[in-house]
Amino acid sequence: MKTVYSFFGDFYHNHSFIYPAVKAAASQISDIQLIDTTVDKMEDALSRNPSAIIMGRENRINPQDEVVDTWLTPALDEKITSYVKNGGRFLAIHAALASYDPGTKYTQMLKGYFLSHPQDHCPVRFTSNETMPFKNTAPFDYEVVDEHYFLEVEEESTTVFMHSKSEHGGNYGGWYHSYGDGKVICIVPTHRKEGFEHPETVRLIYESLKWVLYSNSA
Repeated sequence: MKTVYSFFGDFYHNHSFIYPAVKAAASQISDIQLIDTTVDKMEDALSRNPSAIIMGRENRINPQDEVVDTWLTPALDEKITSYVKNGGRFLAIHAALASYDPGTKYTQMLKGYFLSHPQDHCPVRFTSNETMPFKNTAPFDYEVVDEHYFLEVEEESTTVFMHSKSEHGGNYGGWYHSYGDGKVICIVPTHRKEGFEHPETVRLIYESLKWVLYSNSA
């Protein structure tokens, strides 16, 4: 049985939107035990050397306060990245790319981070390309009404397999790579409840989780 810990929910990203999609995706994989918990339990989760971690929340705890606290301490930054470098598997979904300092080992491990998004939601199309790592599945080409995330990604040190496009331009939708002996995959969709309920988003999470757990190459 593969143990997978998930961390979702913050001020701007509703736990009840993302968790059902991840649960639906994980339920299609017979040998997964999905344990949904909170970031204050991160150190305990890492001590159990899980098969994978799914991160779907941003770094800020209280983003509207004058003094903003963050959960990713230097000690946790070291422990998370050491876990992956030593063979751990890490799936980053949407908010996992937001408000983390680009200078952290965490962001360097992901090889990408959130820059901005337009104020208004709009139709965003996500389209995969020929470098998609998922075998025996159809390409992705679907649209959701969403905040269009614009990100900085180190294209030279990862494989971008999906792009996004809206009236505001084009950007990244997904990428994957090795990190030490571990594996990392980052997917940008989505933010709204309707986006997570889209069957193609659930399929993308399912394929990403399957890849990060079972892939031996990147």
